[in-house]
Amino acid sequence: YGFRFRAKNAYGWGDYSTISYLTMSGVPEKPADLILTSFSSSQIVIQIPPVSDDGGSPITGLVFKYADGLSSSSFSTFGACTSPDSSCTLALTTGHIYKFKYIVQNIHGDSEESNVLLVGQ
Repeated sequence: YGFRFRAKNAYGWGDYSTISYLTMSGVPEKPADLILTSFSSSQIVIQIPPVSDDGGSPITGLVFKYADGLSSSSFSTFGACTSPDSSCTLALTTGHIYKFKYIVQNIHGDSEESNVLLVGQ
């Protein structure tokens, strides 16, 4: 938004001020889906996409979460994956199914969670 003002006194109206701009900001939009870029019998590499809409304020953090088991609804935080537009290597146990998701943060709060990425090892 752009705005300007002017004042009035007993002598009349003054000149308009220069235009000032204000950018409205809020929490980041829901982040893009995680991308499985490579896998082996013991580990996977997941690409965390760049943030497409930071809500008008710079991204200050990323919280990467995982759950072990298809029916598990309890996600834990994985601290090694902390920035958008990067990749993350994770060691897995053969025979398990894992779920991954993440949120991004700015000074206004947390985005919605990304869609879940399911990986069976």
